[in-house]
Amino acid sequence: KTQEVLAWGWKHHSTHECNLKTRDAPSLLEHTLRHRNLTFVGDSMIRHLYHATCRQVGHGDAGAYNTSLGKWSDYSRHYKPDTTLDFKWAPYTDQLVEVVNQQLKLTDGKRPDVLIIGGGAWDLLHRTRDAANRTLLDSN
Repeated sequence: KTQEVLAWGWKHHSTHECNLKTRDAPSLLEHTLRHRNLTFVGDSMIRHLYHATCRQVGHGDAGAYNTSLGKWSDYSRHYKPDTTLDFKWAPYTDQLVEVVNQQLKLTDGKRPDVLIIGGGAWDLLHRTRDAANRTLLDSN
């Protein structure tokens, strides 16, 4: 039974039974994301989502190990004809709120059409060490 779990997969490869549409990168950029600015704001989990989205639109090595890019940095990628995907590093919730507020104040086509935000893990991991924060966390 363990082998069955490890070797699980679709037994029948048929698209007529699946209602999910598959899109290729040019189609995704040309139709779905055309004239769009998407900004991802958050911690490493959101950064992984950002890189996965970049890979989906054709940037195959997005998120690959690269020593020239800072791990805790902002990223920006531009795709033709006019799609921009940005990532803003904001691991703590107060930083997240600050960056989102900054993004909402942008004008002249710089304001994101879509904001993908997430976080909280760093607050839990790094800011709950003192007794007051730990008590507050434990009481919820």
